[in-house]
Amino acid sequence: MPYNYDDAISMSGCFMTLHLFKDSAERLGKWVPDPNRYKVTGTVPGQPDQAWLTFWFYSCRDLAINGGRSRPANLSLVAVVVKKPEGRGTRPWYDPLFNAPIDFDSYLVWAHTDHEELAGRLRQVGMPVHRAREVRFERANEFEASTFVLSDAGTYSSKVMGSIDDTLHHHDNSFWHWRRPFGEAQLRIQIGSPEHPTADDRGCKDSFTIDIPISCSSVSAEGGSEVATLLGAPMRDDSAAFNHLEFDAVAFIRSYD
Repeated sequence: MPYNYDDAISMSGCFMTLHLFKDSAERLGKWVPDPNRYKVTGTVPGQPDQAWLTFWFYSCRDLAINGGRSRPANLSLVAVVVKKPEGRGTRPWYDPLFNAPIDFDSYLVWAHTDHEELAGRLRQVGMPVHRAREVRFERANEFEASTFVLSDAGTYSSKVMGSIDDTLHHHDNSFWHWRRPFGEAQLRIQIGSPEHPTADDRGCKDSFTIDIPISCSSVSAEGGSEVATLLGAPMRDDSAAFNHLEFDAVAFIRSYD
């Protein structure tokens, strides 16, 4: 797996929310440029016509790149779950298809951040970083969290009230993007490991009970905006959602030949 660019990122004192929407694979596939390389079908077990749309939000007390100066950072990632691209590794031994959100591969549609250096590094490898005039994370307590992004792609926000106490787990999530002339780029974020799980959250449903009609989370987007078009409506409250407790993480940005 040759690559020509690599940034190491340390993330400390972080919180994360994730909203996971089950959606039409045909509809979400229109946001992925190469369906042969980035396959959205087959990511929902037993439902080949469906796929996952995800809204991730990381808020960290300290984020440093390549050992440089650390500073607070908020990072919002909007993505469509795909199968791991060919030649970029294999699925974990414990997970022949996917293991819910802990180790998803996703095609990144947008990234928004208030960390200027991080935005610059992502742009350097062709990642779709949009200008964000405001990126905000609020956490009232260990159960409630909300996010807000004001960007050129449209204003969007999220809320989650998590009441399900999850077990300790890890995350190994990769966000992929392809853009000419940069080629393929990857943002990989890891929290703990299968051997040393350090992630914990308060959940509002999960990927296996997502069809239960309980409204404990929502994502809203400015009407007529690109984000609302991707979301499929100005507001949706049918997601599985997770409000993570404080954690440390490592990440890297990589560009491949």
